[in-house]
Amino acid sequence: MIKPLTFFIFLGLSIAYSQAQSFAPIGATWHYTEKFAFETYTSYLYIEATKDTVFKGKNCRVLENNGGLDCAFHNEMDFVYTEDSVVYIYTPEIDSFQVLYNFKAKKDSSWIIIFEIDPPLNPQLDTLLVTVDSVCFTTINDQPLKKLFVSYSSLNEGYEGNHYYGEILERLGDTYYLFHLYGLSGVACDGNYSGGLRCYQDPGFGFYETGIADSCNMISGIGLQSNQDVLKVDIYPNPTNGKLKIASDTKETLSLFVFDLMGQVIYKETFAEETTIDLSACRPGFYLISLNQDAHINTTRKLVLN
Repeated sequence: MIKPLTFFIFLGLSIAYSQAQSFAPIGATWHYTEKFAFETYTSYLYIEATKDTVFKGKNCRVLENNGGLDCAFHNEMDFVYTEDSVVYIYTPEIDSFQVLYNFKAKKDSSWIIIFEIDPPLNPQLDTLLVTVDSVCFTTINDQPLKKLFVSYSSLNEGYEGNHYYGEILERLGDTYYLFHLYGLSGVACDGNYSGGLRCYQDPGFGFYETGIADSCNMISGIGLQSNQDVLKVDIYPNPTNGKLKIASDTKETLSLFVFDLMGQVIYKETFAEETTIDLSACRPGFYLISLNQDAHINTTRKLVLN
């Protein structure tokens, strides 16, 4: 017989673990490196869980993005819900919810995902078999997370041998891209693609940065000058409660832009040498400051607003 104290400790740990594993709570954000075919510059892909809604009879979480992937599964807005550790996503092309992630999955278990690929003038459905090759646990932010090593294989006739791999983490999803769904039926695409997860955060989990980029929303390679010509800039205090000072090592006029995580400009001005700005009216979170001289991106910094 379980003693009352032991039972409540077990119950508390179970509840805490269950809460730790919740998928896409409101405020959850994902940032990925965005790369482009035949280009050397990089940007970022952004997804946020913005609100709850009832959709097709299901209590769903709404996921919004800043553009998605041209050559893969792509909606401007996605609807997901979680039931018994399985994440379901709505796919408009088949007007149905289907399994996106199965966090209960064990080695050699699998599920199927159907989605549309959209090459010019020839949209078609692709069918992937997701197979769990192995399972382990990892710890991030002091929270245990289940990790699935999976292979994605085409089930389309004539392309059964085509496959690629992924790593799926509880709470974070596939570390390559949240919707790691690529057509394997011989369709070529010269659009953008993901370079992997940069950052994830949500109110209960905290902030996690993988280290593959200097900041969550860094943009690099567009009109950049050589390293010795990049502006030397002091931005302080950072983190800040709203008011911060920006000082540069040049007397030239600079254009200052502050971007939110959706890539929208929330503040801009021009100045020389130094300026003080007030962002206290903005909600707490992460922002990107860009300083431009002669229409070139000379430096970018991540800003934390408390």
